[in-house]
Amino acid sequence: DYRDPMVIDRHRGTVRILYRYYQKRFLDRADISFCVSDGLKSSLSKVNRKAKIYTIRNGFDEEDVESIKMEHNSYVFQKNKLILSYCGTLYAGKRDFSPLFSALSKLVTAGEIDIANIEMHYAGPDFALLSNMAQKYEVQNILVNHAIIPRDKALNLTRNADIALLASWNTKTSKGVITGKVYELFMMRKMILCFISGEISNSELKVMIKGANAGYVYEQADSDMQSLEDQLLKVYQTKMMGYKIVQQVNDNYIKQFSYDTIAEQINDIIHRSWTSEKMP
Repeated sequence: DYRDPMVIDRHRGTVRILYRYYQKRFLDRADISFCVSDGLKSSLSKVNRKAKIYTIRNGFDEEDVESIKMEHNSYVFQKNKLILSYCGTLYAGKRDFSPLFSALSKLVTAGEIDIANIEMHYAGPDFALLSNMAQKYEVQNILVNHAIIPRDKALNLTRNADIALLASWNTKTSKGVITGKVYELFMMRKMILCFISGEISNSELKVMIKGANAGYVYEQADSDMQSLEDQLLKVYQTKMMGYKIVQQVNDNYIKQFSYDTIAEQINDIIHRSWTSEKMP
């Protein structure tokens, strides 16, 4: 079961050779292999084209919803501000929010928004890196640092924000990178604003968010800054008029990522494989 690639870009020398050896050996000997994205499946298939590899995406447990209902973990934000949130690491900048800060800066310069009415709440270990991204566009004052917090508080921080931010990448050497955070946001039915760096467009993450009707995705490969600015302005104006930011998600699409559905998929694959092996 591959949650991530065994061999990644930073592996060099003996470590890379060893990991490549074990990766091939596991694929050769396994009756069934699972991975979490089609991009990863494609990569593993190149190692062993005869291997039985299936994509079973990550998901969410509906019971987690209960943990975000705990009142003592709730965050209360100012009603007259647009609140963005992001919880997680930035992978040395591979998760890049620069387009967000650039678009906000342009809207401020055009007089379309008042930057004092926007806050971006961050929880994680990379606040300095995030701050450097924002400083390039002189919007660093929107940032609020929560540092590293427990998961239940991170879920509550996300739940009480107007918009949940996501970031990932999609490159020639690294396709199908799907952050586990997207499943939590699906579970909470939050509006998502996602940023994907890299030179390859139409990423799996974008396809998923669009399929769920869960929000807006900006891809560096397309670089549609005007569309991003329009989206930001629309949600900003909605909040400034006193309305709640609500996303009408596709529940039927999202339900496929619940753990009970995923367990049924895995059970079915194992059963079919076992049955075919027993047939004469």
